[in-house]
Amino acid sequence: FLILGIYWVAHQHQFRVIRRVDRTLLWINLALFVGIALIPVSARLLGEYGHYQTVIVLYGCNLIAVRLMLYVHWAYATGRYRLVDPWLSPESIAYLKRRILWGPVAYLGAIGLSFWDTRLSLLVYVLVHLQFILPSRREHIPAPRPVAGSSAL
Repeated sequence: FLILGIYWVAHQHQFRVIRRVDRTLLWINLALFVGIALIPVSARLLGEYGHYQTVIVLYGCNLIAVRLMLYVHWAYATGRYRLVDPWLSPESIAYLKRRILWGPVAYLGAIGLSFWDTRLSLLVYVLVHLQFILPSRREHIPAPRPVAGSSAL
């Protein structure tokens, strides 16, 4: 449940600055949700058969797929300011891209460790999840600036 919550928070964080949606973003969103929907399945397998290296790899692949779709979601929405307002700084966009991509790199490391010691892989998964629970100061995106002539709701 906590892992699903991490992705919900990340998704909400992105939609804090995404102002518009289009058909492509909706399909990317759907692909993201498919990966997220598979997490309970791969987590259950991990809970029951976590000592098997194949299950650890499967779990890691599920997490990598979700994280990469989260990246695609963000990159598409922010690309050429397609679905976000222009006040969003390029530095904030780039920082969040790097933060998202850090996960798949760590998960690949956990998969690699599983060939040596499955317990170390599990530890890496736990540590990565803990890191995503704790926000970074740099992760903060300022509140949207009001559009001239608009009133607050």
